[in-house]
Amino acid sequence: MRDLPSNVYDTREHNRRVVLQALRRHGTLSRADLARLTGLSAQGVTNIADELLRDRLVRNAGRRRGGRGQPPLDLAIDPTGGTTIGVELRHDAMVVVLADLAGAVLREKTVPLPSADPQTVARTLPKVIRSFTALAATSTTGPIVGVGIVAPWPAGGVSGGRRSTELPGWEELADPAAVLTEALGYDVVIENDAAAAALGEHLLGAGRRFARVACLYMGRGLGLGLVLDGRLYRGATGNAGEIGHVVIEPGGRPCFCGQRGCLERYVSLEAALADLGVSALDASVDAKALAHWLDGAASRLADAIVMIENLFDPDTVLVAGLSPQLVEGVVARLGQLPPPLAPRPSSRVLQGECGPYSAARGAASLPLYGREAPHLATRAAMSRA
Repeated sequence: MRDLPSNVYDTREHNRRVVLQALRRHGTLSRADLARLTGLSAQGVTNIADELLRDRLVRNAGRRRGGRGQPPLDLAIDPTGGTTIGVELRHDAMVVVLADLAGAVLREKTVPLPSADPQTVARTLPKVIRSFTALAATSTTGPIVGVGIVAPWPAGGVSGGRRSTELPGWEELADPAAVLTEALGYDVVIENDAAAAALGEHLLGAGRRFARVACLYMGRGLGLGLVLDGRLYRGATGNAGEIGHVVIEPGGRPCFCGQRGCLERYVSLEAALADLGVSALDASVDAKALAHWLDGAASRLADAIVMIENLFDPDTVLVAGLSPQLVEGVVARLGQLPPPLAPRPSSRVLQGECGPYSAARGAASLPLYGREAPHLATRAAMSRA
């Protein structure tokens, strides 16, 4: 991923995303506000605003009241200008979300899958999207502008990464985004599920009021998504946040990554199912055994949270995941965290608000705010389009 645009077209697209992200975070802003926040020139903001108004991505939000002189005209995201689709691939299902441009979820659907291999997904997903396309066409929203797809694969991409035992077959594709773009007929952006969960909670959930969010995502495994100063942080190779593969028990349980004693072998949905000897967390699970498991998971996760705080100093650490039962149980047991090195805010640890849909909702944000979403503090290095 490039940190800076490399040509005129990329510069224009990059700066459009700067403006869109600023409006998404702040709600309504004047052109002067946008110039101040983004570092773009006043003329550059005006040109971009005119393009976005023409494309129905933003709308005029009226003039402010009060103050001297002519009050400024505010801009806001136009929720009717289009829709996006977010897809979270799981080992046995996919969650599909249709959202408007302001992030409001118009429809959510969970589709069981016999397998999450590329052939099955490419055969099943177009049918679901066609039904969503029909819904979008009959609503007040605009056309589908893109699709975000997330899964528990390495954030840097499935090709060349380690093999995912949950989603076999994907590591054999040189460019899975291109394959899915061809199958679906829409531009596709691919991301790691934990990173998408962090984005979903940052834009739509418990992380809305924070600029620096660390999100622990308890899927089948355990991942960490990082939003730092309003931007997804991926690291040098795109694989930042692989906290599930920090070894906490040397010589412990074997992990598919080749190590033994990885954190996610003890704190994840898969670990809970294996330890409790069940195939699903339902009423048949022994309450005492579950409570004991949650105690151990919370103890291990507490050490990980302190490590995250020491490394990244986030405003808050969110805990989200596929199982609300596990997330709620773990968060309830994190009240007595080890003392931090420096004072932490009252929002030290929060439960995610998007439930089991945080990753899918984050996926729906990817076409507009995902892989090229810029750092709002980038100023001088950016072109003044």
